[in-house]
Amino acid sequence: DIHKSDQYLRGWARLARMYNWAITNGALKSTVNAQGKVLYPIYNKADVSRASCVQDIDNVIMSKMYGFANVAEMYKSWSCSQYLDNLDMPMLFLNAIDDPIISPECLEIPIKVSQTKDKVITVQTQCGGHLGFYTGGWLLPDGFSWLDTAVVQFCDAIFNTAKETESQCSTSTN
Repeated sequence: DIHKSDQYLRGWARLARMYNWAITNGALKSTVNAQGKVLYPIYNKADVSRASCVQDIDNVIMSKMYGFANVAEMYKSWSCSQYLDNLDMPMLFLNAIDDPIISPECLEIPIKVSQTKDKVITVQTQCGGHLGFYTGGWLLPDGFSWLDTAVVQFCDAIFNTAKETESQCSTSTN
């Protein structure tokens, strides 16, 4: 939930600000500069150069691109929390408590959802980082992460349950 994480990402808890800066000055600025001809009507290159966090890039490019008055309005509109009460399908939330990008406040969101929705499961591990859950070594991780395995097992369980239910329904009607 970026709306709730906005201030957290600007702070130094769990080095969130460092990650925010690295993402901005690595991937985001280089992508924006590479696509400058396409994005030129939308943004001011000087504003992008001054950006020190993802929120700055979102404010000078993304909010304008999608017709929002500012980044706060965009984040509020795009916040996932407002839609979670409408979940009516199996859902797996998988978070690492040590994720430097996700605020501790946001880690509570999937827990609350799973307490009120019987088709929602929340799994939180002590470690895994952001986009982590790698298996194998630090320098040479395996091709698949623990996340990949968990999602496949979750989907298999859903499909197997659906098949069993379908089979039970068809035998009871015959």
